[in-house]
Parts: sequence; C-alpha cells; structure tokens
Amino acid sequence: MKVFKGMNPNLILVSKQAMSWTSSMFIRKNLLTAYSQVYPRQCFKEYDPLGPNDNVIKGYHKKLIFVESSPHPLCILQKISQWRQIEEICFHVYGDFTAYTPEWRQAFDLLKEKKVLILTGSPAQKGLVSAFLKENSKAVVKVCPFPIKVKMKEQDVLKKRASARRKYRLDKKDFAILYAGRISSEKNVMELLEHLEPYADKNVKIFIAGSFDDLGYLFLGRNFIPGEYFHLWNQWWEGRPEKFKKKVRFLGGQNSQKLAELYCASDLFVSLSTYHDEDFGLAPLEALCHGCPVLLSTWGGYKGFAIDARSVKLTTPYTFKKDFEYFLNGKPKLSERQNRMKLFRKRFSIEVTKNKILELHHQRFHRFSQYNNLLKRHTQKILAWRYLGSPVYSSYSNKDKDYSKIYKSYYSE
Repeated sequence: MKVFKGMNPNLILVSKQAMSWTSSMFIRKNLLTAYSQVYPRQCFKEYDPLGPNDNVIKGYHKKLIFVESSPHPLCILQKISQWRQIEEICFHVYGDFTAYTPEWRQAFDLLKEKKVLILTGSPAQKGLVSAFLKENSKAVVKVCPFPIKVKMKEQDVLKKRASARRKYRLDKKDFAILYAGRISSEKNVMELLEHLEPYADKNVKIFIAGSFDDLGYLFLGRNFIPGEYFHLWNQWWEGRPEKFKKKVRFLGGQNSQKLAELYCASDLFVSLSTYHDEDFGLAPLEALCHGCPVLLSTWGGYKGFAIDARSVKLTTPYTFKKDFEYFLNGKPKLSERQNRMKLFRKRFSIEVTKNKILELHHQRFHRFSQYNNLLKRHTQKILAWRYLGSPVYSSYSNKDKDYSKIYKSYYSE
C-alpha cells in the first residue's frame, strides 16, 4: 500500500491536553508516530479541549481523524458548521469510554447519517462500544491494535537480563514475579498477593512496581477519600505472614527505563486486573516484548494477547494455581524469550499499525445510524452518578442486566 502524499484534504486532530494515564500517553505517542508515516505533517492540528476551538476546522476537509478523543470529541464536533464538506470521520477510542457516554451520546447525535469509523485497540473494546449501537451501526466499529515502540534492541535484552537480575539481587534459582501498574481496587493486587502467599516456601521473589491510587469501584459508587485505600491496604498487609512479606518488594512508580530492566529480570508478569476500562493492556505487552511471559485475568483487552500458549495464559481464581505452576515449574530456555520478543514486537509494531491504518482508511466508511436504549439508560445512570453520587450498577456481575450487556465482551471467552 502507498502512503498518502502531497496536499490532501485530511485533518488529523490531536488534543493539547493529553490523558493523565501513563499508558494512554504512550498509546497516543505511538499512534501519532504511525500516523506520521501515513499522512504529511501539514495534516496534523492541535486543539484545546477546554478552549473555544473556533478556528480549528477551517477550509475544506474531506476527512477528520481524531487520534485521541481526550476523552471525547464533542467539543470539536459542536464547532463544525460545514458538515456537508466532511465526508468521513474517524475516531480512535481509548480511555474511560463508559464514563463519558453522556458526551459520546451527544456526539453520536451529531454523527447520524455521517460516514464514520470508530477504531478500538482490542476485540473486547470493539464489543463494548458495539454494545451501545443498533445493529445497522455496528459496522462502523473496527479493531486497530495500538502499536508499541520498544527502545531496547532485541540483541540487548538477553544481555540486560543477567545484569538486571544482579541489580535486583536475584539468584539463578529465584523465580521473579512482576506486577507493574497502579495499585487500586479494580487492579486486584491484594487478590494477586493472596494467590501467591501459599508459595512463600518456594524460591519466589515478587516485585510490585506502581503507586497507590484511591480510585475505587467506579460504577458501584464506592470511592475512596485521599489516602483511604492505602490505609486499608496497610491493615490488610499487617495480617500477612512475615515469611511471605519478605518475598515482596514494593518499588513504587518506575520510569520506562527501569520498567524495561524489570521486564528483563522477571520470569513472569502477572495481572489479575478487572479494571472497568482495561481495553488493551500496555504493561503486559511491554513485558512480552522484552521476552517475559505473562499470566493475566480473562478480562478485557488482555484476551487479545493470547496468541501463543507458551507466552500468555489467561486465568481465573479457580485456575490460578494450575496456570501459575505451569510457569513456576517450567524450564524455559533463553531461545523462548527471544522468540517471544520477536513475535510480539512484530505483531504490535508501528509498521503493522501503519499498514492497518492504510487498509482501514482506504475502505469504505459505513454510515452511522443510531445508538440503542442501552446507551440511553447507561447515560442516565452516569449523570446520576456524577451529580448525585448514585451507584451506576448494583453489582459487577450478571445480576445486573445492563452491566452484563455492556461488559459481555470483557468477561466472556
């Protein structure tokens, strides 16, 4: 496929205000790198989601592309006066889509009968967004995996492994387990450590790389005041056996260079997250791209990484012991780490995303028709949650029918 060249009527919109989540910032940066290899520089334009934006969309633009909606595109769509000249609109969706459905509903009202392409990072996120649309509008949602850019060269990873293990005082017999990410309720780090506690007699070393976050169970209306979650964690941690505590090291938040060292040093990356917006999973992908196998919950975007059984296992509370011991008792060769690196770096490379963008943008965009009543009900609940503090759902389970419909693609096989 050929890259679009020369002057063309395409406008790629980038928010000046990047999302606060570290993973979203990296996704945004890597997506922009992919787009810069497809479209010329003059197509890119910044906008301020909090500003007037009166002059952002000027002149003739056949296609609008939102690389980041931060966290929704309504502020720009409301400024469009010449809708007739715009033939196609593309959105990359990531970051709290379900928490901003009031704004997305207004955006969808403006997009009726327009040719639209909504790109999600994983099949699970595609299912979640599609759940809010009527059947005749579901075709507008496609998957375009987020790219990853790994600074450390493949040939340097295996060399770094030896020095990184020395740095973190790991013996040859030690089995190093890593979790990297926020320590919050929906990330289930407590539950992870409880699953690992029976292995205190084994040669395991556990590294927790992340900062505490008071974000609670968002849609249950259970929010923590500043410092409350850390206080609850401390109470729970005091009850753990001393023998197990000695196996765990809390490293706090780490920069990308130190995380790369940890990925190299570790024998297994583990995350049991059921975060309500786990639409992709940057940290486990980074681990895989450094040769480290992963054990993940069967939730959300994580399922999109299950392309090699020796590299990725999806687990539940009922299968954790068997799945974990598959890695603990295995005797992986360095060649396996090398093959794993090659596989995932290639599958989620900027080059692959660039080609996917070219493919999708050359295809015919489908007309957006209507959203369904599920979006209307969810939007009403979100507004009640925002202004009254009312829980959005009664439980995170099949008992709540709307929750079940929205998140079916996240928890189903």
